[in-house]
Amino acid sequence: MPIGNIIHQNVEPENADFGKATLFMRPDENICYVSMGMNGMKAVDISTSSLVYESPMGMITYGNTNAVSADANYIYMANGAQGLYIAQPPASGTEVEIVGIWDEEKYPGSANHVYSDGSYIFLAKGVEGGLKIIKQE
Repeated sequence: MPIGNIIHQNVEPENADFGKATLFMRPDENICYVSMGMNGMKAVDISTSSLVYESPMGMITYGNTNAVSADANYIYMANGAQGLYIAQPPASGTEVEIVGIWDEEKYPGSANHVYSDGSYIFLAKGVEGGLKIIKQE
């Protein structure tokens, strides 16, 4: 099932096709979430090949969506230099609604990987950022 190109921006030209890109599926769903580099995130129903969700056009301006995760309420996108984006599924259509961004200067490094269990968000940041564990409220 074609989903489009995964291209990474602001990296050496020879690495534009070799950045981070992950897939995520919840055990109880047929939705596969795909990180798309500079093209954000897409989620497709693997049983029908249809697009379920996508990130807003223009969401990524200088970072790359390196990883994506979802719990029962939110979709989490590790958007590299742009930090962690938190979105809700749309009421209609396919474009998710960004409801929060977490990126603090005191924790340097790009957002590289994310996972949520519904109570906590686990965010891996590059350079000196390390693993951040964020309690959800």
